[in-house]
This record gives sequence, C-alpha cells and structure tokens, in this order.
Amino acid sequence: MNERLRDAALLRTSDAAKLLGVSTPTLRSWRLRGQGPAWVDLGSERGTIVRYSLVALREFIAQREIRPTDRRRRIREQP
Repeated sequence: MNERLRDAALLRTSDAAKLLGVSTPTLRSWRLRGQGPAWVDLGSERGTIVRYSLVALREFIAQREIRPTDRRRRIREQP
C-alpha cells in the first residue's frame, strides 16, 4: 500500500484509541465533549459510524508535543 493510501486510511475508535494510548471510552468521551482528534461521521441509516484518519491522529499528537524548553516555560508560569 503506498503512503498516500495509508495516510487516508480510516481507523475505528478502538484502533485510534490504541494508537493514542488511551481507552476507547476516553476517546468517545473526548468526542462527545468536542475534544480530541478530528473524526469522520460515515453515518448510515442505522446510526453514526465514527472513523479517525491517520492524518488527524498525527496532527492531534503533534499539537500536544511539548519540547523541553516549553516545559520549563510552563513550570515558571504556574503560580
């Protein structure tokens, strides 16, 4: 499978949760509260079908990356 197709792959909630290192209920809770990674609703007549793209999961992880210099700044800013 080429890289472009792999990046376009859509993962089930359970697989996305494993990739992020959180539980499936945690990922569902984030989604219901409008937090967490972007998701796709492939809804059908029988209800919602939720999937997560690898690109969205990578972006979510990258947005939360803390570099050592950032951490020192955060510690100093705390009261």
